[in-house]
Amino acid sequence: MSRRCPAWPDLADYAEYRWIGGCAAVPPATSSLPGSCELAGFSPKIAFTTDDFVAVQALVAAGLGITTLPGLALLAARHPGIQATPLPRVHTGR
Repeated sequence: MSRRCPAWPDLADYAEYRWIGGCAAVPPATSSLPGSCELAGFSPKIAFTTDDFVAVQALVAAGLGITTLPGLALLAARHPGIQATPLPRVHTGR
């Protein structure tokens, strides 16, 4: 039985967007964003990379791309200029 909420978008819905990825030093095969996107049927167009969640949110707020973040990152510090959309659980690299 699926627990996916029918109102939640699929990661593939964001295939045409520019993405802000994690640290560039992390090999793509072990990073959760490329792996999750690959499972959803596309390769993300990475516009920026950083492992700083505050910087990621600032880039998103500036309209420079979209990203996925763990929910705890949004609880710790949340930029007022971003909108978070829940996605169904995707590949986490574990």
